[in-house]
Amino acid sequence: PHCTCRNVLENESMRSRPPNGLSKANEYE
Repeated sequence: PHCTCRNVLENESMRSRPPNGLSKANEYE
């Protein structure tokens, strides 16, 4: 499901919070 994919990506970005990729993760912090 797309929801799961998005959740996983957000979770990973929160853990790794890469400089490039998901700008949304940056907004969350």
